[in-house]
Amino acid sequence: MNKKLHSTINLYNLLLDIASHPHKYQKSAIGAFLKSQGSLARHSAPDKNIYPCSLNTLKTRADCFLAGGFEAMDHARISALKACSPVVVLISAQDKPRTLKDDVIALKKEIQFLNEEILCYTIALETSMEQARTYAKKTNNIVNIQLCEKQQSEIYALLKYPRVTTND
Repeated sequence: MNKKLHSTINLYNLLLDIASHPHKYQKSAIGAFLKSQGSLARHSAPDKNIYPCSLNTLKTRADCFLAGGFEAMDHARISALKACSPVVVLISAQDKPRTLKDDVIALKKEIQFLNEEILCYTIALETSMEQARTYAKKTNNIVNIQLCEKQQSEIYALLKYPRVTTND
């Protein structure tokens, strides 16, 4: 086996190892070379027999030496990036102490988002209930109209009273 083959296979194995054991790579700056295919190709780790090359060269080598070709290499890169993302976020959150003010700001943003979401659902519900009333009236069937009114009043009653939640 030559140096090029070893380098490509070692890079692929490194990606698989990062994806399966992200905690081993917490302190290293692995996120930088996982962000793009080009930075992956330029990654160098002589201690692990991984040497940099151009992206086209890496694609060609991966297609020749790996089962699944470069698609498998890129999939391993994306898996490693996803596996490391929570670890990196946790580390950066630990470096900066959160204050109550930060918590309040985050909660206000979440409340605003939820209020907007509720507004969207309310508009959708009102529109569909109005359409149901219109269709029921178009039938000129008193049973359909009464059934529609009964079901809509039950829905409004359900939404009117908040559900009781228990704190476990």
